[in-house]
Amino acid sequence: MRRFYCPHCNQELTCLDGKLVKMRGVLKASHFTVATTFYLPAELGVYGATVEGEIELREGARIDFQCTNDACRHSFTAPYDKDLSEIKMVEDDDHEDIVVFNRIFGRQSTFVVDYKQKKVIMAFGEDKDLYADEFEKPINYFGE
Repeated sequence: MRRFYCPHCNQELTCLDGKLVKMRGVLKASHFTVATTFYLPAELGVYGATVEGEIELREGARIDFQCTNDACRHSFTAPYDKDLSEIKMVEDDDHEDIVVFNRIFGRQSTFVVDYKQKKVIMAFGEDKDLYADEFEKPINYFGE
């Protein structure tokens, strides 16, 4: 089974028998900040989110996804592009990859990057071409 983790503290983010990825999401505006739990599909290339509480997301909202571990709260925002987030993915064979996904509500782009080779091995979503050039240059994933 594919599992997802915080790249900082290694907190498992996978839930509901591997069907969802649970993250803390923070929305900020000039006069308020709200944090809630987001559940994203764990299947690569499938989009949508379930949000706890009475929050209505609007197209273009930028979500700061964070670790669910209260002692960590590490932001998953990619250091090389403020539109993207990155988390760790581990397959059954203990192979680690990086999943890079869009943090702007309504945009659909997901990339799987081989952690050791720093190379995109899969890309999904109708907006992937907006970010494909990003991966042509050397990138320090997880801020390393």
